[in-house]
Amino acid sequence: MKRLFFPGIITLFLLLAGLSAGSTTDGDPAPPALLLRISVPPMWDSIHEADITNSFHHRIATKLKHAGFVGEIGELNRFDDPAPAIPVMEVNLLQWRPERAGNIVCVFGVNLITAGKNTNLGLFTGTAPQWMTTASHTWELRRGLDDSASRAIDSLVKKLRTEKFLPPANKKL
Repeated sequence: MKRLFFPGIITLFLLLAGLSAGSTTDGDPAPPALLLRISVPPMWDSIHEADITNSFHHRIATKLKHAGFVGEIGELNRFDDPAPAIPVMEVNLLQWRPERAGNIVCVFGVNLITAGKNTNLGLFTGTAPQWMTTASHTWELRRGLDDSASRAIDSLVKKLRTEKFLPPANKKL
């Protein structure tokens, strides 16, 4: 009797858990509050182009969230037309590479499209040193790329704050 009772309770519990999980309906997800369209210079390798686009989208979305942006930040393909009610931030990555002098430079331009109005926010630049004297050149290159992009995106966040697109800073970035 004990052998039938214990598996029967487990089966009943799993059945009820499955029914309660299936009864919740979330409906359609809410549309994003901002769409990011990242454009990179043409490259020979389209796989690296997608990696750079995804990496830059993640960096900007993370910085905007930390800066106080409320809402979902979606990604917009360069060939897609956005909904007119959703603001679009177009980021045109112009340069993100090491220079001969040993610095890594990140330069991009930003346009903000809200309700059919196109606002050019300008060019943003970040520079970081690259130390090539160590054996871990790859990691130093990655750190320099991260630092230069972070500095350029910080200047974008400051510009968005001065234009009142972001709330005032609670702490200094």
